[in-house]
Amino acid sequence: MDQLTLPQTVSPSRRDGVSSSERRVVVAWLCFGALLRVLSLCFSDNAGGDAGAHASAAAAWLSHPSAKFVFGTYPPGHFWLIGLFSLAVPNVVLAGRLLSLACGVASLCVVWRLARLCYGPSSAVLSLAIFTLYSLHIGYSTTSSAEVPYLFFLLAGTYLFLSGVQASSHRLGRLLLSGLLFSVSESIRFEAWVFFAAIAAAAACAWLLNLRRRGVAALPFAGWILAAGIWPVFMMAYCRHFYGDAMYLVHQNRERVLESLRTVSTAHQFAVMPVAILASVSPAAVLAGIAGGLFSLSFFSEEAFILAGATLLFAGVEAHQIAAGGLLATARYTITLGTMLCIMSGAGLEWAIQKWPARHATLTRRGFLALAALNCLLLACVSFYSNPLADELASVSPRLRYQRHILEVANYLRNHMKPGDNVVFDDYNVESNVLSEASGLPIVPGDRAYLASRKNAISVSDYIAAAHPRFLVYSDRGTLRQSLDLHPGCLDSQTVAGIVFHCACKGQVYRVYELSYPSTQPAS
Repeated sequence: MDQLTLPQTVSPSRRDGVSSSERRVVVAWLCFGALLRVLSLCFSDNAGGDAGAHASAAAAWLSHPSAKFVFGTYPPGHFWLIGLFSLAVPNVVLAGRLLSLACGVASLCVVWRLARLCYGPSSAVLSLAIFTLYSLHIGYSTTSSAEVPYLFFLLAGTYLFLSGVQASSHRLGRLLLSGLLFSVSESIRFEAWVFFAAIAAAAACAWLLNLRRRGVAALPFAGWILAAGIWPVFMMAYCRHFYGDAMYLVHQNRERVLESLRTVSTAHQFAVMPVAILASVSPAAVLAGIAGGLFSLSFFSEEAFILAGATLLFAGVEAHQIAAGGLLATARYTITLGTMLCIMSGAGLEWAIQKWPARHATLTRRGFLALAALNCLLLACVSFYSNPLADELASVSPRLRYQRHILEVANYLRNHMKPGDNVVFDDYNVESNVLSEASGLPIVPGDRAYLASRKNAISVSDYIAAAHPRFLVYSDRGTLRQSLDLHPGCLDSQTVAGIVFHCACKGQVYRVYELSYPSTQPAS
């Protein structure tokens, strides 16, 4: 097998200390990666995924803090961490963004350590460089969403587990700490539950196949399972006790996904995630990562086999969830697979380099990194334009911004909304909260806004009757169409239940209506 001829990729040297030359290169990439993420924070909107929803829920909780384990459809870990950061940074949105920045910068070091453990020093430097330039990770290291904090604890737990597998001493301590880090990650996002199970299955498979003459003894492995399983067991017991359903949060999230899928085509569902990975990691790095994963499954290293096996199982579960309608495919949900491909890409490239004459090795490495850097730079440049292509790539850019259809609504409302005006926001693509935040409403809007993407105590008709909102943001592809029968297009005005809906602004996705009531005249 070709991979067995890679002394630089898989050899005992991966256990050696770091040389001074390697340390200089690694520190340079770590500093460069940190700089990219800080710059992104300075120039990005807090527009990543459910960043606004997390900041809003955290702010509402911190205004009346109490022991809370369920935040809508979200587990509590990320909100607790935001609360911890808010002790130093009172602005909740900024605290959430700085949490992601800290976890994003720390992840750089963990990725290098994990790649070095599995593939050796030379491959690890390449993996670190590709991860440094991974545009999706750069962008989400600046938002108040949960992806990057979840990923940091997942990577740290994976590294300690694999190093515990390899260690001849302090094995139990490493595995217990790994399990606790997995539990923290599991308290943030449900993907960590899946990856934990995938790591356990891949490790069991590796030991059954006798990839090493020694495996982890039953006691340390059981300790790891126990520590990593603490959170899922607690959360299921809690939900069973208070809601009568051990998988309450999972089922609630699935209901929200099914609601959103009504406006998303099947082709879009299956295309989003592969395209997002190719665009954000770069095509060359994805190919190298796939090659590295295949070599990892070829039994030349137990640690590499477990990592690649867990990644493959995780990808299979995500694909099944998309096919079964249990997961709304979005770019941010690729961050786990994209990161694993970055880690494995160094090994894949080292294998490719050995196919070329030795004198071309340095040039090949530089060319590979130049392609990745160019990919990241192009995505950053595109983010400064507003056109259909730029909007499609906005979610994987290292500079996150609100998409054009969000800005159309936000700019209109910012120019016309008065301090006391109430607003109804439709639910298209689960972005009611994004519209609210971009339009300048308070992070906890209270009764000033009806967000259709949330689980509301009253219907939108009841809210309109009680709160008399001045504006309604509506989409023909949103969920409000089930209860509000508004004609397509931007007609001058139409009357529903005695309320006049005057179309004031028409954008790509949304229309903004100004409402007037029987006893009032339309606001000017």
